[in-house]
Amino acid sequence: MSAVIPSTEPDVLPLYSVHKFNTAFILKFSVVAALGGLLFGYGTAIISGAIPFIRNYFRLNEYGLGWAVSCILIGCALGTLLAGNLAERMGRPMF
Repeated sequence: MSAVIPSTEPDVLPLYSVHKFNTAFILKFSVVAALGGLLFGYGTAIISGAIPFIRNYFRLNEYGLGWAVSCILIGCALGTLLAGNLAERMGRPMF
């Protein structure tokens, strides 16, 4: 006769039975992330289209033009960081 030795390891269940995947949430999150990259590229293209007008209006040399365009992109990035906190504090307006 053989003795049954109890296992000290916990029963391992398949991953799909322990965690339910929320595919709708993952899909929405992926779409928002993809749109963020798309809008960043779109904003860069819009700024590059305005470069000749910015250069002529402000009479900028190459370094000044590079600084102006980079400041626009830095301002956009900082604005998005501040907008999140502002939206959290103010909440959604009720109409």
